[in-house]
Amino acid sequence: MTTLLPLPLREGAGGGVRGARAAVGALRPPEFSAEYGRTPLPSPPPQGGREQDLAAARHRVRLDILRFVQAAPAIYTRLGRTPSLNYFERLVALGIATAAIAVLITAASLHPDASGMGTHQQLHLQPCGFLMRTGLPCAGCGMTTSFAYGVRLRLLTSFLTQPFGMILCVLTAASFWGGLYVAVTGRAAYRLLAMIPFKFHVAVWPSLALVAWLYKIVLVIG
Repeated sequence: MTTLLPLPLREGAGGGVRGARAAVGALRPPEFSAEYGRTPLPSPPPQGGREQDLAAARHRVRLDILRFVQAAPAIYTRLGRTPSLNYFERLVALGIATAAIAVLITAASLHPDASGMGTHQQLHLQPCGFLMRTGLPCAGCGMTTSFAYGVRLRLLTSFLTQPFGMILCVLTAASFWGGLYVAVTGRAAYRLLAMIPFKFHVAVWPSLALVAWLYKIVLVIG
């Protein structure tokens, strides 16, 4: 453990809180704000004498602070003010939000079919050909019905109708609010998205879709 030596207050700093702040300010490393702590460690000062002892104490404190910052996960580390997105990038985010809200509004305009399938026919679309030929639902059967329940906040019914449809409905709503936030503020959401590894998307989403499809098949033939 590092032993802190008493630090003399700067001249003119005064006593009390101001003096304490001045003493703490003497310990603040200048490298602390650069590259969120990913900086070379400062060189140790020469030894000998009271001034050298005080400098050595400050050096040890700098090392402790830098080691703590470097060990902290990136999500807890301040990166400073990030540059705003340009107008084209914000326009893309607005397009994503517009597309998401259009899907949700369309789902809200439909009346969910009690059978759990066929709601898409209210959009003047044909019945599922795969279902008509095989008697088994396709991977998309029940998605529209699930969305129609989801936008009405009947999430349990949405999940029981088509589990993956409920997940997509929630993600669509999140895409609307996220895209709108990025478009209005100009702040990117890539840092949060980067926390999810690419292998997760490759492995999890197809697996969930497959499990939901098998569940729908069992629900129909059962």
